[in-house]
This record gives sequence, C-alpha cells and structure tokens, in this order.
Amino acid sequence: MPVIEHRLFIKAPVDLCFDLKRSVDIMVKGAFHSFVHTHQFIEESGGTIMMDKFQYESPFGPIGVLADKLFLEKYMREFIISRAKALKKIAENMH
Repeated sequence: MPVIEHRLFIKAPVDLCFDLKRSVDIMVKGAFHSFVHTHQFIEESGGTIMMDKFQYESPFGPIGVLADKLFLEKYMREFIISRAKALKKIAENMH
C-alpha cells in the first residue's frame, strides 16, 4: 500500500490552519480500493507545520500495483503537494 507523506511550513497560526483543513478523509466508495488522508498541524515558532499523510490501495490487484509504479503514485504525490501549497497561500494571506 503506497504511503505519501508531505510536510510544509506555513507562516500562520496553528488554529487558523486547523480551521481551514481539519479532517481525516476516508474513502467509503470510489475509484480506489481504499484510501485514508490525514492532516496534522504542529505549532512551530513563527507558524505551523502541516503534515499530510495519504495511504491508498489501487483497485485491480497486480494491474493496480503496476499503475502505481508507472504513474499513479507520482500523480497523487503532486496532487497532495499542490493542495498543500494552495492551503499555505490561503492561510498566509488571511494572517
């Protein structure tokens, strides 16, 4: 099961960051066999460390594993990073 982890420093208070994106996303039904996406916020001097953890399992057994290796894991990593950067921009502009 691939696990994607990403850390990002945000120059905004932890409570603002938490209010913008406080959730654990768990897929009940959808394109993936399963996924869990968690967000953790840690107060840091001058801002907040946001940690994303995305665990997923592709459908279709060995074909899904091959898709992970060929393109899906890279795509999901880039997606997580782009969403984190967008949240950073929003939080820092609100602060």
